[in-house]
Amino acid sequence: MANGETRWRNKGRQRVTYLTINGRVAIDRVVYWRKETGPVIPADTFLGIATSRYSPGVREILCREAMHSSFGQAAEDVKRVGQLSVSAEEVRWNVEQEGRRVLAVQKAQELSPGWTAMDARESPDSSSCVITGADGVLIPMVTQVEKEKRRANRRAGRKAWSRKKHRRGRKRQGSDQAYKEFKLVAFYDPSQTHQYAVGTSGVVSIGNVCGPSAGNAGLSGIPCEGV
Repeated sequence: MANGETRWRNKGRQRVTYLTINGRVAIDRVVYWRKETGPVIPADTFLGIATSRYSPGVREILCREAMHSSFGQAAEDVKRVGQLSVSAEEVRWNVEQEGRRVLAVQKAQELSPGWTAMDARESPDSSSCVITGADGVLIPMVTQVEKEKRRANRRAGRKAWSRKKHRRGRKRQGSDQAYKEFKLVAFYDPSQTHQYAVGTSGVVSIGNVCGPSAGNAGLSGIPCEGV
């Protein structure tokens, strides 16, 4: 223990509930505390729920469902298929949180594939072969004008049905363009057993993502076939 640091104190057990793919569970975990760092709960870190009340499995399901449908539809599908009762707002919050987490890791250049060029071989004696590709796609965005129209329609609907007002989150700014270009970069071997893809948006240079990704995959100095 460093000089001046106080000892960890056992503050007892606290019960919290988490939503998992098997339903909502209650967990009693030990809370430790000291002056320099405040409370620490090792069990939450071990279970991957230190920053969320949703398990990693639930977050993955919500993100996958929201990829191809609205947040409301994703919530209905998850309840119908996965027997998980979540609201559209909960789906939106989890998807945006996971997106911000990925962007932060990508910005720190810590996001890497789970394989290297040495794995992209047909046999131990054959040469490595990794195929790379890059492309740009236009993604529809919700403009500020469209957001204002949607808000006006929702206000009219609430007024017509005399719904009780609830506290709502901060209004989010709409896009300045109807479509924006995103860049996609892919690395894969001929058999497509090993695949890795990353994307960029806005002013992020594709080279800032492609370079570190290639380095993490062990592609530096390895001949690649571009498409």
